[in-house]
Amino acid sequence: MKIKKVLLTSVVLIISFFVVYFYIPKKEISGDFTSNDIRKVKVGMTLEEVQNILGQPFEVTSGIGIHKMTCEKPKKSLKQDLSSNSNIRDIVNEKFSETDFCCEAYKNNLKNKKSSTLVYTKRVSPWMYPMLWVHLDDSFKVSSVYAKEYKGFDDYGIYLLNKKVKSENKDAFEKYFN
Repeated sequence: MKIKKVLLTSVVLIISFFVVYFYIPKKEISGDFTSNDIRKVKVGMTLEEVQNILGQPFEVTSGIGIHKMTCEKPKKSLKQDLSSNSNIRDIVNEKFSETDFCCEAYKNNLKNKKSSTLVYTKRVSPWMYPMLWVHLDDSFKVSSVYAKEYKGFDDYGIYLLNKKVKSENKDAFEKYFN
């Protein structure tokens, strides 16, 4: 009888752990901002204006990387963790430096597309978590703001702002960013 009770208790605890771990949203957000603060970020704002509203992001990324087929050592895309005193402009400009190229196609890509993304959230749970990106153009001005809700194997846009569109799933957006 004692063994059954111990087994039943163990099973309940294990199931409880999985429910909490996989079904309760977890988040790690860089800074102390809310959905209302995110809504203050507008297309055309400078990097510094965004940082005044949202603070320093966790990382900066860029999807650069066009190379010639014969390029022997292609450069990787930018993905740089940031500290509180990291200078994002310097990091991006260094990555796009014309003196740091591996082939002519990459050099041309560096000249023509210096966009970057500020990443304000981290993946915490394998099941449910939010993501927030602020995309910057080559002059370090906001081109779009995008928030997603990852749920299992799917992801859902919960906030989008760009030149043409502004959309929001208010309930999900506020659940994660309030």
